[in-house]
Amino acid sequence: MAIEDCIRNIGKLAVPAALAALFGCRNIEQSMGPERNLEVLTGKVYGATRNSQFNDIYRFDMREELNRMSESLALHKNIQDPSLKDVISYAQAKIFEQKGEYSLAVKEYDAIKTDQKLKQKAEQYKKICLEFIEASKFKDCGNDIKSQLEELDSRIMNSRMLAQKYEGTEYEDNAKKLNLDWGLAKARFIAKNAKNGSDVEKAYFALMREHTQSHLYDDIKIELARYFEGKSEEYARDNPGTSFSPEAYIGLCGKASELYQNIIRFHPETNSYAVAKTSLRNLEEKRKDKLKNH
Repeated sequence: MAIEDCIRNIGKLAVPAALAALFGCRNIEQSMGPERNLEVLTGKVYGATRNSQFNDIYRFDMREELNRMSESLALHKNIQDPSLKDVISYAQAKIFEQKGEYSLAVKEYDAIKTDQKLKQKAEQYKKICLEFIEASKFKDCGNDIKSQLEELDSRIMNSRMLAQKYEGTEYEDNAKKLNLDWGLAKARFIAKNAKNGSDVEKAYFALMREHTQSHLYDDIKIELARYFEGKSEEYARDNPGTSFSPEAYIGLCGKASELYQNIIRFHPETNSYAVAKTSLRNLEEKRKDKLKNH
């Protein structure tokens, strides 16, 4: 049976099931049984890494699962069978790709020596990883804010083009995630250097509009809320006594509060819900204590 046939047969399995033969046994050579069917095992690994759940790193937070899979693979790093070593290197490379660790993925692809079909695929995927490595590079422009923003815009544009290039493939989510990372880097840079909150608000909301399907959507919203919460504390600290304006302070607190409340109201099933609820409660307590003295 060719590897492509194996893939067709098992490609629809869930990740844990498809990788059970590889990740569920401490002695993978024994788990193969007397026939040691490498094509079947290779097919299972390849099928699992093509599974939509495995590749959906943009909509779902897969970090914990990917780390678990990587740790399981590490148990077999001293295996002697060269063909099995190839299978493990391939699987590890696909995991590194999903974690955004493309240089490590390239090393694993380079380690594939025996299985010629797998080696051909590794060469193909290695070239794509090198594209992502290039798209991840950043030129530090020092204190030149204008040049730094231009560099960030260039990275955002390049990663967006990468997402268009790989649309419909297993690498589309990798490119979308990279685009989000660069967009977030730009928003944080603006937050660090902007003289007024409106520029920061504009940058974060533009990012959220573009990445509504990302699993980081609420995290971005919380980050913006904490920016305004920090600004409210900064305002209170820098304006003691009669220079303190309750309206200005309430306005900054209100922006943070609105963002927290939005998560609480519309996303009660997410991990961000508890964070937003606790943050809102703390914000309200600080606001009441501050206004009590003015």
